[in-house]
Amino acid sequence: MAAVAKYKKELENFASRKAPSHPIFTPLPSLLQQSTMGAHVVEPSRLWLEPLNSEEHFEDYYAIQSHPLAMFWSSQTVHTTREQSLAQMESMRPSVDKPWNERWAIMLRPMATEAASPNEENGAVKKPKPKMIGFLGIVRQDEIGYKLHPDFWGNGYMSEALALFIDLFWKWDAMKSSTRLIAAADSENKGSLRVLEKAGFIKDRYEKEFYERAIDQGKGGKKRDLQFFYLDRPQRNDGTSN
Repeated sequence: MAAVAKYKKELENFASRKAPSHPIFTPLPSLLQQSTMGAHVVEPSRLWLEPLNSEEHFEDYYAIQSHPLAMFWSSQTVHTTREQSLAQMESMRPSVDKPWNERWAIMLRPMATEAASPNEENGAVKKPKPKMIGFLGIVRQDEIGYKLHPDFWGNGYMSEALALFIDLFWKWDAMKSSTRLIAAADSENKGSLRVLEKAGFIKDRYEKEFYERAIDQGKGGKKRDLQFFYLDRPQRNDGTSN
């Protein structure tokens, strides 16, 4: 598809792009150069995944991490400054010790019904831009984490993005020795539990009083239960693992 080629080309040009001006912006080395997954773009009908980086995704990332609802189930506090989000993005890069430490932006293409708008300065037509609505990736060895902006909850986006990522995970060179993908969700986070089960994850151990949400800190040390899941590497027709 022409659109696929277009976004592949954009990824290949990440390293040469000029970073947008921002008072606290420090350009990161392109994740395309470091990415152990490579310049792979997954593009179904309405979403695609691309390596998360501050040059392209900073404002949308900050919008998620600074949203109280997006952080409701998190042990991390809501970001109150852009510096917090930028520092966190800088920490999410593959390294020799952590080749799996990578996040992918969940990109939503403009809807066909979303009208183009005229440019106020020169009258040229301004086409709607794709938007990063969430992100996902490996947060610890073989363990997936994900987050979606609350404005986009309830549309099946995370289920679709997770299915795309799982397919990538089994093809990822850094994960070629992994036989199992792990995930976890708060026992009361019904939305996340449904997403994991829909993706084929199987319930594993149940840990009582396992973690503390940031919003519960200072409230008597309240701990919450966590439900773990696993997904085994698929088998080929000959019985060997993919």
